[in-house]
Amino acid sequence: MNELNYFSDYQFAFPENFSTQCMCLSLQHDICKSLDQKKYSVMVSIDLRKAFDTVNRQLLLDKLHCLGITGTAFKWFQSYFQSRTQFVKVNS
Repeated sequence: MNELNYFSDYQFAFPENFSTQCMCLSLQHDICKSLDQKKYSVMVSIDLRKAFDTVNRQLLLDKLHCLGITGTAFKWFQSYFQSRTQFVKVNS
């Protein structure tokens, strides 16, 4: 599947010879690059494995709000969880 470019450059879980360590090194590189350029870095990591259909999205949004996630970031999460479905498409 690597030869067919099915994986994004940011996909570290399934491609051969990639690992969590590769992901951490890539993340570290991106953060250091941002710091060198006097820019901010933000990382959002959500594990949606089997949780997508079972999570109470309103409860999750309430918890994010209680944690201080507001404004544009909160609206992004609201939009992401609204009327969202997932599927995998291979070969058209």
